[in-house]
Amino acid sequence: MWVAKRTLLTIGLLIAVIVTSYLMVSSLPKAFIPTEDQGVIFSDIKTREGNNLPQTKAILDKISERVLCVPGVDGVLEVDGFSIIGGRSENVSLMIISLADWDKRTTPATQVDAIMQQIKSRTDSIVGAAINLFSPPPIQGLGTAGGLDFRLQALRDTDPQKLQAVLDKLLQKINQSPEFAYAFSTYSANTPHIFLDINRKKAQSMDVPIANIFSTLQSYLGMRYVNDINQGSQTKQVRLQADWRYRKDIEAIKKLYVVGATGKQVPLGSLVSMRMTLAPCTQSRYNLYPSAEITAQAAQGYSSGQAMDKLEQITKEVLPAGYSYEWSGMSYQEKKTGDQIAMLLALSLMFGYLFLVAQYESWAIPIPIILSLSVAVLGGLVGLELWHLPMSIYAQLGIIMLVGVASKNAILIVEFAKTHREMGHSIMESAAISAHERYRAVLMTAFTFIVGVLPMVFATGAGANSRKALGVTIFCGMLAATTLGMLKIPALYVPIQKLREKIKGNKNVTSEFIKDNV
Repeated sequence: MWVAKRTLLTIGLLIAVIVTSYLMVSSLPKAFIPTEDQGVIFSDIKTREGNNLPQTKAILDKISERVLCVPGVDGVLEVDGFSIIGGRSENVSLMIISLADWDKRTTPATQVDAIMQQIKSRTDSIVGAAINLFSPPPIQGLGTAGGLDFRLQALRDTDPQKLQAVLDKLLQKINQSPEFAYAFSTYSANTPHIFLDINRKKAQSMDVPIANIFSTLQSYLGMRYVNDINQGSQTKQVRLQADWRYRKDIEAIKKLYVVGATGKQVPLGSLVSMRMTLAPCTQSRYNLYPSAEITAQAAQGYSSGQAMDKLEQITKEVLPAGYSYEWSGMSYQEKKTGDQIAMLLALSLMFGYLFLVAQYESWAIPIPIILSLSVAVLGGLVGLELWHLPMSIYAQLGIIMLVGVASKNAILIVEFAKTHREMGHSIMESAAISAHERYRAVLMTAFTFIVGVLPMVFATGAGANSRKALGVTIFCGMLAATTLGMLKIPALYVPIQKLREKIKGNKNVTSEFIKDNV
């Protein structure tokens, strides 16, 4: 009870704990949801612009051979001509790298980050391919890749070449920053295209509808749906397309014929002129603006919140007038939620306080219980700092849980102190007796809970990062609440009860107890 007798010291320690907690909440790196080892790695592979599928397939097979030699890799699935980030094109591919079971990947070299580094080092020497590795998003369906989802937007200019120049400059700056492990984009404005300039006046004079020209080009060079046919129990589509040898070069276009309005066939080469040009394979838009998607991953030791802040700082330095950015996917959700830990903690404390007010029918008695929780919150924040974990949603959930779990100790002690005070003991005696009587019970239940949380602290395998964030917060918070909070609770009860009785008087002391002790 040495601390309880020194009110100024108690108040000073309480202020110090609250201020330290506030400073730690402000300084801890922020994150939304930790990136997990989901047992799979995605790879976006892009070959030279203008490559066809056989050329892309040959490079992809070479990459697969090297990837399969990496320890921890179980198998590889190749998808030619498609990428979940880059869309459909003959020079892009998706590789899904399946990893061995978590119980077989126990060494640091077989963890997902180390495997990605080994794959990168083994495939960097392959000429003619840009290989980008990324993990799936922590929440399936919310975005296409783990990491930051950034969209560069051209607000005024629609020239793809200018957007490409701004994108290249931005990517160069991002990859030079230590906060990022990598950053890449699948946008390219340099895909070779054939531009057909239709002589519309000549076509009109020869009585050839423009729609017939487009229809002929689509049927021969592209693909046209005709109808469905039934083969046994299956229904199959009939699609019209010219054979490869009749559409393999530019000269094939000149050999096509288009049917005029009178049924006469006119050589297509006499109606169009052709030239080579560079343009995007697909032009994506975000918020109706021409945009380029950037996928970035925070470097080891940096949280997603720190990486987002750095990327916003880079955009202010690099982007010219007429260009802006937006966050998408998981990054949008992280930016939208923002720093809500203070509001969530305040709400949890407020509701906890109101419940205790209803229980004790007093506005003053629950105050020492609520104030004592500051020690548990500080312990949880110190645990995050020691384990180098960011303030993620799981850490915030752990702090909110501490409000309920750690308040149990304080409720037991304050409840007994209230009872002994009503029996006629002095305020100091009531605090001392309650702390002595409930000491063993509090320690027994608290350390049982602390030991039960330990598996989450040392979690490995699937979902380990989320369990660690929650477990470390609760473990360290309860450890602080049990060791230091036990000293703080009686010390807070004494000045609050004195102030309460000074204002309202001590009307609840049992008169019979006073008579028996006179």
